[in-house]
Parts: sequence; structure tokens; C-alpha cells
Amino acid sequence: MIQAKNIKIEGLLNVLPKNLVKNEDLHFASDEEKKSFIKNVGINQRFIAPKDKSMLYYLEYGCKTLLDKMEWNPKEIEICIVVTQSGLGVLPSLAHQLQEKLQFNSKAIVFDINLGCSAWGFALFQIQQMLQAYPNNAKAILCLGDISSQIIHPNDPSTEFLFSDAFNFLALQKAENANPFYYSFLNPGKGVKSIYKGLDEKSMGGMILNGLEVFQYAVSYVPPFLKEFIIQLKKENITIDALILHQANQLINKSIINQLSEKNFKIYNSIDKFGNSGIASIGLSLPNVYAFGPTSKNYILTCGFGVGFSISAMAFTWNPKIHETIKI
Repeated sequence: MIQAKNIKIEGLLNVLPKNLVKNEDLHFASDEEKKSFIKNVGINQRFIAPKDKSMLYYLEYGCKTLLDKMEWNPKEIEICIVVTQSGLGVLPSLAHQLQEKLQFNSKAIVFDINLGCSAWGFALFQIQQMLQAYPNNAKAILCLGDISSQIIHPNDPSTEFLFSDAFNFLALQKAENANPFYYSFLNPGKGVKSIYKGLDEKSMGGMILNGLEVFQYAVSYVPPFLKEFIIQLKKENITIDALILHQANQLINKSIINQLSEKNFKIYNSIDKFGNSGIASIGLSLPNVYAFGPTSKNYILTCGFGVGFSISAMAFTWNPKIHETIKI
């Protein structure tokens, strides 16, 4: 477990496309298969971006809106990181394109990170370490999201009915009096081809997902990883008030939760509202959590897992000024 200090999440804005698709209206092999999928996987409705809307469109809109709501001047931003797996393959990086659009501080550090559903822990830890070099109150923006509908394989039924397009935008600030964050990471070196794109001829046309392998990795690795992290947190006298798992699917998450011996916390889900929103699923679940008071010592535990196969867990207190979800 890693303890990191001096950062506060001051704002969270989630951005979704307006276009809502219901799986109950789509073609499955049979009506029975459709009913079984919706009941067991827990996904009926998903948000899908129009084909003429790019990653940069959502990044610019979401980032500008968050800055306006926070009343932050773009020139104050010292770090901007974009985390995605669907906007890659472009030059320059999306973060640099966003820099040109919004005109952050000309000395700001801006770059992209190629990471999947475990991204929340890894990316926040990265920014937290970088902000240590700056004066108190230094500001950073973290953008996480994918347009998954534009990268799934057209002939892969295992992905067709799962994914939503979604984005999280976090306003982060160095705060020397902030409660510490706690992190734990695991990269077991397995499952690279459980979810993948572009690694062979088969996947050149889009993302391939082996649902059975993903299920097996998730229910084998995530529960013991979380159990160990929870034990370590209890040794630090950390009270966990809520748990948010990456919203992979209902079957996986129920299996993980059933294996946890410690369950003295609320469990928040959003998969029924948003489907599997990939990187953004933790952020979409967080607005359901009541914001604790500014002096509260209660923590939220989050865990992202997926592409890689990669896992990150993070525990933090939750008292943002802004936590909203909008559709554009």
C-alpha cells in the first residue's frame, strides 16, 4: 500500500452523449437471449456518441465546462493529463490539442496516458506525485474517457451490447492540509489478449473481448487484492464508508463482492443507468455518493480492473465543490 498526501479532488464533471440506446430495442439471436443478457449482465441502456463527434469535441466541452463551474482560469492549470484508449493514434497528443483549444499555462505539463479501466488509481497517483513539486494550491485537470462505440469490432457480439461512451473531468488541487490518499496496484502479467485491439490481424478492425477470460481474471485476482488492501487500511485506522467497483458487468461485480469478508460499507453501482462506461465508470458512480463534510475522516474505496489485465485500488475522502453529470 502507498500513502500519498497533499491533493484534493475539488470537482468532478461527468459528460455523456445525449443519444440513449436501449438493448431491449436491439436485435439479439433470440428474445430469450436478450432477456437473459439484460437480467444477468445488468445492462439495458447505454449512451452512444454520434459518429461525427470526436474525442476532442468531448474533451474540450467537458474541460471548459468544469473550469467555468470551478471558476478556474485556464492559465492557472499546471498539469493536464488525458487518459484514453480510443483517441490514440493521432499526432499531436489529445492533451496538446486541448492545450491549444483552452490555452492552459504555457509552462503546463500536458500529455496522454494509454490505460484502460484501472486508470483512476494510476492516473491520480501520477498527478499527485507531480503536484508535490508545485506550491500549495497548484491546480491540475485530469480527463478520462473513451468513445468505445467507435473502436469495438463490428462482428464481436461480446462487445456490441456492453459499452457506453463517457468521460470524467476532475479538478485537482494541491492542498497541504488534505487527508491522505491510499493506493494499491497489481499487474499480474496475464490477460493481454483478453481485451485487445491492433495486436494481430483479427483485431485490426476493432476491439476483441473474451468475456469468459475477463470474468475468470476479475473474480480470481480482484477479491484477494481488495481483501489485502482493506486489511492494510484498517491498520491505518481508515474507516471505509463506500465501495465503488469498475462497472464491468453485474455478474463480475456480484462475484467480487460475494468474496469479500469485510462488507461494512455501502456499495454504489451505476451500470443499470450507464452500462459499462469503461474508464469513466467510477466517476459516473461517485455523484451517487453523498459528499462527506469537510472534516470527515470517512473514506471511499474504489477499484478499477480490466484491460491489461491491470488492477488499481484507491481510498480517499470525498468532499468536492462540484460533482455533476451532464449530457451533450
